[in-house]
Amino acid sequence: MGGAGVLLPNALVVDDALTSLHVVSSFVGAMGHSVFQAHDGAEAWNMLEDYPVDLVVTDMEMPEIDGIELTRRIRRSEWFKKTPVIMISVKRQEIVIGRALEAGVNA
Repeated sequence: MGGAGVLLPNALVVDDALTSLHVVSSFVGAMGHSVFQAHDGAEAWNMLEDYPVDLVVTDMEMPEIDGIELTRRIRRSEWFKKTPVIMISVKRQEIVIGRALEAGVNA
């Protein structure tokens, strides 16, 4: 990992809960990613214009633009539609998982 001339994959971690944002960012960073952080889906969507990423890890429930809508926007975008999206939620109901999969999450 790392080294001169080696590009680390960029990841965008999105969560409105600061503790979760920091924990998930630390985990993703420990896997070798350069991590950018956003506090909600609206901030994340705006950041994608300036910070191309190789992975998005997003919370499902957030104010303004939630993880479902953020994923839908990513999938509709010509630039980002193939970017892997991992969604995190404390809810495990089948309907919630179904909504995430329908929006286009990878995991």
